[in-house]
Amino acid sequence: MATALFRTALAALIVTITSVAEATAGDGFVKDVTVQVLAAPGIADDTLAKAIAIVARVYQAFGVRLQMSDSAAPPADGLTPWRRVVVKSSATKEFPSAFGSSHVMGISPRNGDAPGRIGYVFFDAVSQTAKRNDLPVYMLLGYAMAHELGHLLLPTDAHGKGGVMRANWDANDMRLMRLGRLGMEDREVVRLQHYLDSLNPSK
Repeated sequence: MATALFRTALAALIVTITSVAEATAGDGFVKDVTVQVLAAPGIADDTLAKAIAIVARVYQAFGVRLQMSDSAAPPADGLTPWRRVVVKSSATKEFPSAFGSSHVMGISPRNGDAPGRIGYVFFDAVSQTAKRNDLPVYMLLGYAMAHELGHLLLPTDAHGKGGVMRANWDANDMRLMRLGRLGMEDREVVRLQHYLDSLNPSK
């Protein structure tokens, strides 16, 4: 991918994410994950900042601290898992299941049987879905980003039965988004935490 076509999250966004990403998990689980966000030109900084704050809030609830980075490379310490979320203006032909669709908001290709490291969110589909459901665009963008990041951190690509990882959000999910209460289901939390614990720090 030609990353020159994208702009990285600004320093202000990194400050925002750091201020909200204090882990609050009650079971003592705390794990850092570095996430690089790339956004296509034309996506407002404020929209992206608010969306990133939602992603951080979803993950902090179960002890995953998201550290935003403007570097294209994994952390130099070799210890912190690294993932990238790319917010594209729209799906291109390289994503045939999403190309031309206003319903597919994101895709996270897998690396064989293992989670991939890069997920994609399609801003036009997010915007259209938000309009259909009377949601602020930043809000749906945040949950769409959180969903794709979940695929990058879960050992299998199966969708959850509810919450952030549900394949198709319903009216109740949208209501919980407005209340800031849509989160990960317990089953996905356990699987995600177990996967992060199992990662080889040298990879």
